[in-house]
Amino acid sequence: MDVSPTLEAINKAWKITSKTLLGDEIGDIWKYENYLKQCVHLPIQINDIYFPGGRYNKVKNVIKFNNDTNLGKPFGNIDEIKDIDNLFDLAREHFEYIGDVVLGNSSHVEKSANVINSFYVYKSNTVMKSKYIAYSSYIKDVEYAFGTHALGSMKFTIGTNASGGGEPITRVFESFYVLGGTTDVYFSHNLVGCSETFFSFFQKGKRYMIGNNELPKEKYLKIKSGLLEQIRADMKQKKLKTIYDLIKSTKIKYKIKIIPLSESPHEKVKSSFASVSKTLFGRSLNLEEKSIIRFLTRNLPYYHIDKINVDNYIDTVGGFNYYLGEINRDLINHYIPTQLIDELSHVKIDIKILNGQSSLKDIMDAVARSGLAMINISLNIHNIENVESAPCIHSAYLYRVVDGIMAKTSAYSLWPRQSTNTYGSFSVFESHFAIRSYGSENVMRVFEADASNRISDSYYVHMCEGISNTLFSYGLKGGHRDAYIMNRPVDLRTYQKVRDNLKDWILSRIEEKKVVPHVFELQSGWK
Repeated sequence: MDVSPTLEAINKAWKITSKTLLGDEIGDIWKYENYLKQCVHLPIQINDIYFPGGRYNKVKNVIKFNNDTNLGKPFGNIDEIKDIDNLFDLAREHFEYIGDVVLGNSSHVEKSANVINSFYVYKSNTVMKSKYIAYSSYIKDVEYAFGTHALGSMKFTIGTNASGGGEPITRVFESFYVLGGTTDVYFSHNLVGCSETFFSFFQKGKRYMIGNNELPKEKYLKIKSGLLEQIRADMKQKKLKTIYDLIKSTKIKYKIKIIPLSESPHEKVKSSFASVSKTLFGRSLNLEEKSIIRFLTRNLPYYHIDKINVDNYIDTVGGFNYYLGEINRDLINHYIPTQLIDELSHVKIDIKILNGQSSLKDIMDAVARSGLAMINISLNIHNIENVESAPCIHSAYLYRVVDGIMAKTSAYSLWPRQSTNTYGSFSVFESHFAIRSYGSENVMRVFEADASNRISDSYYVHMCEGISNTLFSYGLKGGHRDAYIMNRPVDLRTYQKVRDNLKDWILSRIEEKKVVPHVFELQSGWK
């Protein structure tokens, strides 16, 4: 096997991580590719070029990212543009989409898409401010992570999903939804501030716990040592069961019924959207109008939020398809309503089985019989006035938002992190006053910005960095003082004239209930 310097470094980091988590190395990372990628949104390939998936399924004209040059080719003639429809026609004919995108201070990235300010990244999708990452997707501020999805502020982890986002978390294996400074946990779900746990669910501030049983430290560590040995053996034999297999094996199920979302946004969210829409489109829009909701949520990647009736308990559930993927959609049948979590947190496996002689399989079977391995992803902690949003952490005034982390005044968005005033957006970080923007960091006053970094006052831009006052452009990098349209420099007055015409065009399309295309649809027949 031909091993590149990047993969060699990744493999070394994998061995460090497996030894840290499992007590010893278990072999080369490429032997575990199928295991690591099973619950991850890996990038897709178009002509051997990597894209973050989902929104790029219909693009045709693609080119490979090159860090040394501006990839955007000038197209069209600004003097010959008759109207905005004509501008879209030119974009449909000439716009190119850039894959293998690596922005900011990054290096040693292979077979990945949308990587910003990161190092040693392999076969991963949307990675920001992280290092030593493989087979992972949508992560930020993470180190030594393998087979992981939707993480923040974490170090040394394998097979972990939807975790982090607040206080740092370290050493997590095969766990789902662990938060708040949790460390050294295995096969666990919905933990806050816990350490040293195996097969534990819905716990806060607990230590030395197996199957929700608190044990003396010495007893716990002895059992842990035996379990780690068995996990290493099962992984080498490709027969290890995952946290999701464990939950699916649980005997208890609740009756699930989807019911309509019905609550209204907080006044601060409504006034924020009115302000953002006036800034971007020249007119304040009403967040509660059906045409606006359709405009914000149309083809929004992975966005989905439901209100459900669980055995006559009402709960809000966000992002099941984003967190778990199609392979685990049936986990919804093992959902426990938030109102019953406290009761379930006291359910334990029979402590007699924890005698130091029990096998990994015996304990997993006991967990399945006990009914404690249920799932809930509606946890909201340290939040203010969030409405029909889940899960959210350290956030305020969110409306129908999935996975808001340190976010404020946002609606109809998925994974806004450290951002304010974002609407209809997906995975925007440290960004503000953005509508319908995707996979971007440090964007401000933008509409339809995709895979971009450090941009402002721009519309319909793809893979741009360090630019402002730009329309219908791709592949531009920082240092431009001019305004740009179709990758061509224009004077500011010309830019403002075309921009204002575009604003009017967008408003008219919304009022007429017509499609307003996404930046990743410019090549397709969206009309």
